[in-house]
Amino acid sequence: MKKITSFKEYREIIRYRIGTADEKGYKSRLSQAAGCKASYLSQVMSGAVHLTPEHAYGMAIFWGLNTLDTEYFLLLVNQERAGSAALRQYYSGRIRGLKQDAMDLAKTVQKDSQAFTDPALTALYFAQWHVAAIHLLLGIPGFQDIDSIAKRLQLSEKSVLDGLNLLSRLNLAALRDGKWRLLQNDLHLPKDSPLANLAHSNWRQRALAAQQKEEGILMQFSALNTVALADIPRLKEVLYDAIASYRAIAQPSAEEELTCLNVDFFRL
Repeated sequence: MKKITSFKEYREIIRYRIGTADEKGYKSRLSQAAGCKASYLSQVMSGAVHLTPEHAYGMAIFWGLNTLDTEYFLLLVNQERAGSAALRQYYSGRIRGLKQDAMDLAKTVQKDSQAFTDPALTALYFAQWHVAAIHLLLGIPGFQDIDSIAKRLQLSEKSVLDGLNLLSRLNLAALRDGKWRLLQNDLHLPKDSPLANLAHSNWRQRALAAQQKEEGILMQFSALNTVALADIPRLKEVLYDAIASYRAIAQPSAEEELTCLNVDFFRL
C-alpha cells in the first residue's frame, strides 16, 4: 500500500484506494463514510466539484489513517479548495512540512517514551552493539538464559549478564521464573540524538564483521550514481517507502532469527 504522503493531489489518493480495493461496492461504502452520495463522489473524481473537509475526514476515518496521514489528506483538500494564491501557498508549505515529518522515521515508529529517560543508561545501551542484540534476541524462543545468548552472539557470559542487568534497569527485560523475558522491543533513537551516529556506526561495523562469515550476509548492494538534485527527494522517498514496507513485514513476523538492516544514502 502506497503511503498517503507520496501523493500530490487528493483525487489521486481516492483513485488509488478505489483501484486497489478488492471488495464489491467499495466506492459506495467510501461515499457513505464520507457523508455524500456516490454521484457526488463521481463528480469529485471528474473534477467538477471538490470534497469538503468533512467529507475528507470521513474518508480518513474509513481508511484508518494515522494522525499525520489524516492531516496530510485534509491539507491536500484544503489546498485545492483555496480561493487565493496566498492561501494555496500557505497550505503548500504545511504539506511540505508534513512530508518532511513523514520522512523522519523517529516520528513514525512506535516507541516507548519511558525507556530512554535516563541519559547515562541510554548511553550505555547504545555504546555497544551487543546490548541491543541481547535485547531483541530475548524475543526468540530458546534464548532466555545467559548461556544460550552467549553462544549465539559469541560473547562472554559476563558481557551477557551485564547487558541483561542494563536492560532490566531500563525496564526492557526482566528475570521471571529463572528466565529472562522481553518487555518492550519497538524502540527508535531520534536522528538528532548525539548517540545516533554511534548506534549507526556500531551496526555498520557488525556488517563488516558479518562479511567474514559466508552465512552472515543475506544481501549486499552498492550503487554509485550521478543524479539530478531534483531527484534526490524522490530517491529518498523510494527508500523510505521500502523501509516502511520492510517494517510492515518484520514487525508482525514470528521471532525466529535475529537480523540487521543497514541503509546508507549519502553525497560524496
